[in-house]
Amino acid sequence: MGGDKLDIGRVYAQWDPVNKEMREMELTSKGKNNFKNFLELSLTSNTTVSVSQQGENGSFRSSLSYVYNKGQYPNAKAQQFRYTLGGEMKLTDKVTIEGTMGFTKRMAPNTSGTGYGDQGYIYNMLIWTGPEYDIREYRDYWITPDVQQNWHYSGWYDNPYLMAYEKLNTIDNTKTNGTFSLTYHILPWLKGLARAGFDAAFDQTERRAPMSVNSNRNWGGTDKGYFQQKKEYKYSLNTDFILMAEKRFDKLTIEGLFGGSIYYLKMNEQAATTRNGLSVPGFYSLKASVESPTTEVKTERKQVNSLFGKLTLGYMDAFYVDVTGRNDWSSTLPVDEHAYFYPSVGASVIVSELVDLKDWAKFLKVRGSWTVSKKRPGYLCY
Repeated sequence: MGGDKLDIGRVYAQWDPVNKEMREMELTSKGKNNFKNFLELSLTSNTTVSVSQQGENGSFRSSLSYVYNKGQYPNAKAQQFRYTLGGEMKLTDKVTIEGTMGFTKRMAPNTSGTGYGDQGYIYNMLIWTGPEYDIREYRDYWITPDVQQNWHYSGWYDNPYLMAYEKLNTIDNTKTNGTFSLTYHILPWLKGLARAGFDAAFDQTERRAPMSVNSNRNWGGTDKGYFQQKKEYKYSLNTDFILMAEKRFDKLTIEGLFGGSIYYLKMNEQAATTRNGLSVPGFYSLKASVESPTTEVKTERKQVNSLFGKLTLGYMDAFYVDVTGRNDWSSTLPVDEHAYFYPSVGASVIVSELVDLKDWAKFLKVRGSWTVSKKRPGYLCY
């Protein structure tokens, strides 16, 4: 692709973004700094307030933070709020509890256009367009509001200011998580541990593109307007109970654990998209879809119940044998194949405990093991 030279006094019919009309103008390189002139001052701030207390029988801590990030592109900004709460307490000489809780909220008016993509600002101004226009003259990006954009080209790429303020991918994400554990020292050599943890996330996304957009791939494939609402909910719960023992008999040491766990995961996704444009310019709603909106609903569920154990025998602090085993029962497999077992056996010898080695080899161990691994199946989808 070629063209006439710039800055030599040639005059051509060009689009005037100020008067919004075609007229004869000199062909110059007035936009050689377009990308630099499009960028804005960026800023990141992080404000945190924390409170903590330490006592004889436990401790407490709480934190609230706010992060604001203003990117280099127009309308590129994000906010994040996060609150955490945690603590531990010694109920008795044998019982200790600990818990944490967290909440995070993240919002951004537009996440599209960034990065090195074929519909981003970098491609638009540095690859697909030249320096014959001044991007600053296109801040008023409408000829007719919500109907026709003010731009000097009618194919493939759009006015970057229109992309920033009208061609939007808005996010509103919320995440909550928490953990709880209880430790009980049953005997000097035996203790029990019960734990539970969960994660819950609710993500909302809205995508919209106005009429007259040229680059409409992944934006409805039309220049007649586009709107999409998407909501995704994900929840996971992981609980387990473990008994742990450690005992020494002269030269023999015995360590073991036995436990069980339940892992549960559920995901739900709903999306609705306008079809063949908007019936009312600038009215971003599913009700404005020219044809019946396209909808998609997806649910994924999975649960895995497990039992596991480990036994370690040691002799003279030099010879060790480890035996482990785990059995899982998965909800995503047929009933007659939903259980799978994977064992392991290992042995090691700490040679440095048996032989007096040189100073440069103070620790030497020889070990070997055998195991069977399994790959957990995927989700059950509806």
